[in-house]
Order: sequence, then C-alpha cells, then structure tokens
Amino acid sequence: MNSSIPINSVIAFASAFLLMHVLNEYTTAVVSSYFGLKPILYVHSIKYGAYDLWTPYNVKRTFVASGTVNFILSLIFFRIFLWLKQKNNWTRIFFLWLSV
Repeated sequence: MNSSIPINSVIAFASAFLLMHVLNEYTTAVVSSYFGLKPILYVHSIKYGAYDLWTPYNVKRTFVASGTVNFILSLIFFRIFLWLKQKNNWTRIFFLWLSV
C-alpha cells in the first residue's frame, strides 16, 4: 500500500477546507457590504460595524448568499472532478474534497 495517499488526502482536505472557508467569508462580507453593514474581515471571523441596519431581510440575504455560492461551486468542482479521470491522484482528491 502506498503510504503517501492518506497524507495527500489530508493535505488536499486541509487545502480545500481553507479555500472554501475563505470563499465563504468573502462572499458573506461582499453581500453584507452591499447592504451597508460595514463588514471587517478577519482570519477567523467577520465583525460588523453597523448594528442598527440589521433587519430580517438583510440577515437572510447575507447568510443565504454564501451557502448558495458554495453549493454552486461544489457542483462545478464535482464536474471538474469527473472530468479529471486520467489526471494525477492528488488533483482528483483535491477537487473531490472541494465538492464536498
């Protein structure tokens, strides 16, 4: 058994998780800035400056947008995974983790 496959999978998972996390946070920050909520994007969280502008409409749109973008990206990444049938193992594993 090749011992590098589990290590490559762990590295691919960590890389995919970080990429999707950054995309999720960035999408949330962009949508919340559209509603004037003044987001400040940190590595671990997002802080908001305008607490008086939070309405049910803004909350729904802000937090549904990142989930929608992640769902669309996961479908795209899964199609790329299926397209990469003959490529190297690490690339396929990376796109599989991105689609999950």
